[in-house]
Amino acid sequence: MAQKMAAEKSSENPTQDNPNPHQSQSPKNETAGSSQPFSSDHFARDGAIPTVEAELVNGPPPSKFLNKDEFFGTFELSFAVAGGITALQSLPISQDEQERLQARAASDAIYEICERHPQLHFMIDRDSVYLKAAAAIGPFALVKYQAAKAELTTRRTAMAGEGAANE
Repeated sequence: MAQKMAAEKSSENPTQDNPNPHQSQSPKNETAGSSQPFSSDHFARDGAIPTVEAELVNGPPPSKFLNKDEFFGTFELSFAVAGGITALQSLPISQDEQERLQARAASDAIYEICERHPQLHFMIDRDSVYLKAAAAIGPFALVKYQAAKAELTTRRTAMAGEGAANE
């Protein structure tokens, strides 16, 4: 019976020579390198894991998203480009303080909507292929729209002139 109790006790506590059962035991044959002090560079191979020191020196890594100021810059540029293509003086955001405040409020509101909805992140993502594509497609489509509109206006004017001449 004493042997049975001793066997049960040893199965309950397999680490009898370890006073703290929650502490793992080290193997007896330690390598020479394991006694070196811990370094944050220990896990960083070729700078794969940035260290706190590197972030303090280099600054934080660039964000995946544009910030609100950068987004406003693209917002303002899009109106300027549209104004240049259409020759409409009213499209570019003027230097008037009131108009700039309204434009900034609108830009910030759009940014915040994009930020909250993952399906709209492409609009604020620095590497978005969709935003770059829209920047190329937009001006082309706008010029084509203007040309088609001018052609249709010319046709309507010509048809109206023919109708008046037939009366």
